[in-house]
Amino acid sequence: MQIAGVKINENKRVKYYYYDNLNLKKNLTVIVDTEVGLQFARVYSIIDKELDESQIEKGKIVRITTKKDYVRYLANLKDAKTALKKCRELVKKLKLNMYIIDAEYTFTRNQLIYHFIADDRVDFRQLAKDLGSFYKTRIELRQIGIRDKAKEIGGVGLCGRRLCCSLFLNEFDSVSINMAKNQSLSLNPSKINGACSRLLCCLKYENENYSKCRQNLPNVGSIIDNDKVKGKVVSVDVLSSKYKVLTDKNTIVEVSVDKIIYQNDEWFKFSIDAVLLANFVTIRPKDKVIFDLATGNAPIAMLLTYRTNAKIIGVELQKEIYDLAVKSVKENNFDNQIELLNMDIVNIKGNLKAESADVIVCNPPFFKTKEMKIMNNVDIKTIARHEV
Repeated sequence: MQIAGVKINENKRVKYYYYDNLNLKKNLTVIVDTEVGLQFARVYSIIDKELDESQIEKGKIVRITTKKDYVRYLANLKDAKTALKKCRELVKKLKLNMYIIDAEYTFTRNQLIYHFIADDRVDFRQLAKDLGSFYKTRIELRQIGIRDKAKEIGGVGLCGRRLCCSLFLNEFDSVSINMAKNQSLSLNPSKINGACSRLLCCLKYENENYSKCRQNLPNVGSIIDNDKVKGKVVSVDVLSSKYKVLTDKNTIVEVSVDKIIYQNDEWFKFSIDAVLLANFVTIRPKDKVIFDLATGNAPIAMLLTYRTNAKIIGVELQKEIYDLAVKSVKENNFDNQIELLNMDIVNIKGNLKAESADVIVCNPPFFKTKEMKIMNNVDIKTIARHEV
């Protein structure tokens, strides 16, 4: 038995079904035996890996469609629109407090399914009776919530992608406002609510990781007093697991959980791109040596120590920033794992053996080479342009 992903409705998510002895290809149309009966569908993907049984729908793909099937499918779509209009007229006539969203026939027309939303429970027995006597088929009226409405209709989210609920979510998880607070998001409804006017489902996706990152982070306003830094916490960056402390000398020190990274505000400072790169790069258990080119004050090198025991060699051209990297590495006791070299990356071949690195990461400053202008006279930044 093989597995294929199909879409019964273009606005709905891909569903996976078994099939056997069929030469299926992407975009072929097929007849699928579902829980509600035979349905017309389009093949979206052929799965060549094992899926969990919970991901596979009950039923199977019966056959590839014919021209006659396609004509019948188009007729069903046309008649479903007429049935939707008829149902809305009856709702108005019966003065029912409900809104009919859509209507659809199963392929063999043995069932006509309506989806509707309502604020309260609705007694639609008379409506079902009238529809049944008119269309001479089984009528099913399904009440759905406002989130289900977005799932049925589909749309585009704030991220610019199709709604998760209509694309891949099988069920809705509970989402709370605390998840938005936990991720330090603006509580503006236009920012954290989805197309359904409810909290975004994606708030839950990373909530667990944010909770873990927050475990060792202080709250804004708390006082820090240890042998490395003393002062008041003025900001917390949950994603990068770091916070800023205003010291008694009126200077701001950036502190990473279990790490202190030294940097100068007048030079290049590491930001979220370094954190993302350190987590993005693929590191295999067998990797022994990692090159970190343009390491700066070594944020990526130190973040990588959380993911691997491999030897990390950081290369930095600028002597002043190299000195900060050395100080940070020594202060955090990474001397045995991180080695720092003060050199131009163009000369790296003369100091390191060819093909001696299993992984290479690089996060240099980026400038357009043809439209480059001297934006300031800081020598360190001028050197960085040369390095690029």
